[in-house]
Amino acid sequence: MTETSTVSLAQELDTLDLRGLTQNQGAGLRRVTAAQIRRAKLIEEGDDKNGVYSLESGNPFKYVEIVANLYDIHRLGAYNQITLIDSTGGIKANYWGPHRFLENMNLTPGCWSYVRVFGKLETYSDKNIIKIIKIKLISDAADIYRHILDILRDIQKADLDYESSQDGQVDELEQPKGQRHTRPGSLSQHPKQFSSRSLGVDIPPLHMTRSINVEDADRSLVPVKEPSALAESISSVSSARTRKPSRRNNSQPTPTQAATVDDLKDGILEYLSRYEDQEDGCHIQELANGVISSQSSRNVHVTSDNLESALQGLVDDGYVYTTISESHFAKT
Repeated sequence: MTETSTVSLAQELDTLDLRGLTQNQGAGLRRVTAAQIRRAKLIEEGDDKNGVYSLESGNPFKYVEIVANLYDIHRLGAYNQITLIDSTGGIKANYWGPHRFLENMNLTPGCWSYVRVFGKLETYSDKNIIKIIKIKLISDAADIYRHILDILRDIQKADLDYESSQDGQVDELEQPKGQRHTRPGSLSQHPKQFSSRSLGVDIPPLHMTRSINVEDADRSLVPVKEPSALAESISSVSSARTRKPSRRNNSQPTPTQAATVDDLKDGILEYLSRYEDQEDGCHIQELANGVISSQSSRNVHVTSDNLESALQGLVDDGYVYTTISESHFAKT
């Protein structure tokens, strides 16, 4: 493949979990997610960050930053209402600046348009909404890729939070910070779209987003390790993690062995081998849950940092890619 593109593999990977739309698109839209509320920073007089922070009449406000896909721009009288697709659903944000400013930025809604939004978290009639202070188009793929790693971390922490609440007690080291922002089953059912290179399926977005030159040729052709018996042993495991028995009634010792990055890489590829017959592969949430579950069954503890490092290493080496397509976004 010699075709080049300004869209990187990291940008393509970011679409894994940013399209949080349910079958009923309207029901999947939220004013703002609890995750943003939890991360909001209170700005008081004297605080400043490159001119982004500003106080109106000296009143403190809650400040948020969001990296998301630009899904829609709708002009409503004196302001523009922008729909941003985040990991947990669509987010509504209002921009009260001049209309020509957005036009000059050439903000075109679409699957490859990403923006960083700086805004105030405001509440009206018990509903949260983001008032945009500043918005800019993202051209740095690394910025987007960091966002998908944040999503992966949130998924794992939310899952640990749920299990801890069911167990009735939680280890100090496993206690996630902040309030729980989701429940099992509340995450939208996204299209399965995480695949290993070993699937051998020629998906248009892959050759549109990944350019290969002579220096990269040898590395891109490195064969993926053949699935081991572990892949067969977990084939009957549900993609959603089942709740562990209560620690109060479980005599099994807490796992003390930490999973290595290499082990997790093997686990990721082995789990993806289960989806050889499915063109769209596996969704990232199923992948994370499956790998964590298989490692836990062997008394191996998985940390979010190790899981992120393993995933990033496989992406950098070209072992995994996404199979996102426009048809996924046409569903309502």
